[in-house]
Amino acid sequence: MRNLVIVLGDQLNDDSAVYDGFERNKDAVWMAEVAEESTHVWSHKARITLFLSAMRHYEQRTTQRGFCVVYRRLDDRMNTHSIRQELLRSIAQFKPSGLVVAEPGDYRVRLLQDSQRSYLDAGLRPYIHLVDGGLADNLGLRSLLDRSR
Repeated sequence: MRNLVIVLGDQLNDDSAVYDGFERNKDAVWMAEVAEESTHVWSHKARITLFLSAMRHYEQRTTQRGFCVVYRRLDDRMNTHSIRQELLRSIAQFKPSGLVVAEPGDYRVRLLQDSQRSYLDAGLRPYIHLVDGGLADNLGLRSLLDRSR
């Protein structure tokens, strides 16, 4: 797989820039329903239901348009209920060459994304060799290196 194109629940837009250069035979759309996204702040059950319904309809429409969609449902028995863990699980499963993501609308998700950018700068992490585009180090040594500084 060339690219895993990440579409978050507040980015359900067929005209999004994440689809620029999308190749249906090489790329896949990735979406996930995770419990942490509806529990980190209180949300009314009706809002959660509407949000998940919109995501599922978008997934169906995107599949009907001929896109390969990797969709992690809330009721999947393997669901970790963490957006980070679900993404890491998908990266391990599909081994994409790259990740494509639009700027997240949620500040908390944006901070998570920003925290991963340090992995892209070899000068900041000279002893870590990445295997997954910047989400985790392949030796699990980041915490040891951080403690040694």
